[in-house]
Amino acid sequence: EMSEFRDRMDLNTSSTTNEVVERFKADGRPRILVSPSIDTGFDFPYRQADFQIIVKVPFPVPTDPLVAARSLDDDSYHAKVAVSRLVQMTGRVMRAEDDMGETFILDDNVNFLFSRYKPYFPRWWREAYKRTGFIPPAPDVLANGADLVPEN
Repeated sequence: EMSEFRDRMDLNTSSTTNEVVERFKADGRPRILVSPSIDTGFDFPYRQADFQIIVKVPFPVPTDPLVAARSLDDDSYHAKVAVSRLVQMTGRVMRAEDDMGETFILDDNVNFLFSRYKPYFPRWWREAYKRTGFIPPAPDVLANGADLVPEN
């Protein structure tokens, strides 16, 4: 409500997620999709999304009975689930080898997760991950608004 870009933002509720995502994808104007609930089952290939911001590493809820039970047999269960979800989330804006999208993860827990459980991350993710203390400039292709793949 306080952002100067609020007129460009699409927000969803748990019952309107699919509708809001489809409207976001169909709109030809620059938009910002703000959602706490889009982690699996959605993709935004090519120019459908140029970047995303992940505020929190998606660790499973430890009080969930299933999570608690599985954690009894596997001390690293929480980390494995978090890595799997994080990898899936980061893949939302980059869906093909010739696609480009940036992901900014603001939660410092990603550094702990990456350093302690590095083998659980796929090689492409390990190679792409860069820790910075600042927001780097956008790649030219994104900064200039040029399409990576011509529209059909």
